[in-house]
Amino acid sequence: MFAALVGDKAYPISSEFWNQLLELPLTQQWPRDRVLQACHAFAQNNYQTKHLAKILIHLVWCLQECTSTSVSYVVYQKAINAAYISSIFLKFIIENAKTDNWQELCLDIDKNEKGMEKFPVEHTVEYFLMRGVLHYIGSVDVSPESCYLHHELLNLMLVLMSTQLCSGPSPEPKDVHPFIDAAMLQDSSIVVSVVQKLLLNFVTRPKIPLNGSHPVFSDDGRPGVLQRVGSAAGNTDPFLQHKIVSRI
Repeated sequence: MFAALVGDKAYPISSEFWNQLLELPLTQQWPRDRVLQACHAFAQNNYQTKHLAKILIHLVWCLQECTSTSVSYVVYQKAINAAYISSIFLKFIIENAKTDNWQELCLDIDKNEKGMEKFPVEHTVEYFLMRGVLHYIGSVDVSPESCYLHHELLNLMLVLMSTQLCSGPSPEPKDVHPFIDAAMLQDSSIVVSVVQKLLLNFVTRPKIPLNGSHPVFSDDGRPGVLQRVGSAAGNTDPFLQHKIVSRI
């Protein structure tokens, strides 16, 4: 499935391929050189396949399912996997981008494609993504069932915001940051709810299962490939929350 994801064949957004991919338990141990090889292939073929935009859209659709009153484990797993996979390839593309307008992301997608009927025609992919992620973080309480998804969404947010690190010490008015710009366009009510939720979580420290298992961990307890790549970003979550609190 991962070979197909990073390959040169474009899978329509309506393809069953995406459900099959996101339902996979991401536990296989890959050496670092294979991870980098996969990232290189994905970035190169993304110009044609637009797989990054498609998996980001599927992430939001999964998050929309996760806001219902009764959510199955499979739905949580799909959302977590979508956030994880997106973070890995986004991180690689952002770190290796050669243009200032982030053309390498290839977020433009044919909105007339089959399966895009429920995608708001007036939205860009980055706006749709930021709205979906922020709405979920701001409206869904952290629970033993949702804690890993919240964690991975914060990891993803760190990656999405990292484009500003490529601007140098003196940002210019014409600097382009697709996801930051999209976040700035969100309704103030959504942003306020996110800040309130992060502040509440910082103060109350919601309990999470100490013996819980994450879909990307292998059976022997060692982290899988995606966990190894993303673990560094995860360690900064408490710091991120502290900075938010200190600015209020």
